[in-house]
Amino acid sequence: MASDDFLPGPVYWKQQWGFTDYENFREEAGKFLPHVLPFGNLGFNDAALTLAWLSPEQGVGPLIIAGLTAAGFDAPGNLSGLAIYQALTLWAVQGAQETPMGQLIIPNAFQVNIQALVGGKLIENVIGVVNAGGTAAGAAAAVKDSWEQTGGPLHFLSDQVVMSNYHAVDISSPDGDIADVASTAPGGQSSEALATRASCALIRWNGSTRSRSSRGRLYFGPLAGEFLEDDGATLTSGAQTGFSGAFTTFRTGLSFNSYPLAVLSRVLNQAFLVTSQAVESTSATQRRRLRS
Repeated sequence: MASDDFLPGPVYWKQQWGFTDYENFREEAGKFLPHVLPFGNLGFNDAALTLAWLSPEQGVGPLIIAGLTAAGFDAPGNLSGLAIYQALTLWAVQGAQETPMGQLIIPNAFQVNIQALVGGKLIENVIGVVNAGGTAAGAAAAVKDSWEQTGGPLHFLSDQVVMSNYHAVDISSPDGDIADVASTAPGGQSSEALATRASCALIRWNGSTRSRSSRGRLYFGPLAGEFLEDDGATLTSGAQTGFSGAFTTFRTGLSFNSYPLAVLSRVLNQAFLVTSQAVESTSATQRRRLRS
């Protein structure tokens, strides 16, 4: 899309929800849309998302906002008036189609929130794992063990990053169990200043299929300043190598614990096992983390 930095719609999405551009909006909003969009005549396609990007009050825009709000997506600012509009819109659509809001159900899958604190502010990543006979407690414990193991991702975070909780939800059924495993483990990089709380390495998951639904990503950070080149944007070669090794260790640990990493497709209601990852050379920014 052409530059739209000054258009009212994109400015709203960026300032209120932290979406950096349309592609970021499309990927993130696409995850939540099936939760709020009744499965009927309304469609999920680029045209609908483009309209919502440019005009949040039109089409599926209010539905996306309602879904983001319901999912606890960080939304600073006063949205009370819009919240009323969202509720009325959802009520009207549901009443017209007599269809309940969709709920994410993926067989044998668990969604795990990896939660840490930096200066009292929450830093969170969400991943998927699978286990046909597993439990939410088992999923949370497996992720904690794999994230914090020697050579794992936590080793490459500053000791200003302190883990707080691993929250797992069994999404294989509407009444799946939930579990929390607490932690106080700090990052393994001692006395390293942060670049910014929003500075991250972009880790891309690949499920080794041509389907876009088998791909995912994770914002790894906040990064210690030593992992960036002098331009403040490019990861050092050592950081790229180290992060890639850490996430290979992470995936290996999850598989060893019988909860392999998976991309959870909210469009297809299907889990795709992650078979590789790539670390982008240019750092990414999670603006929501600056405001959280």
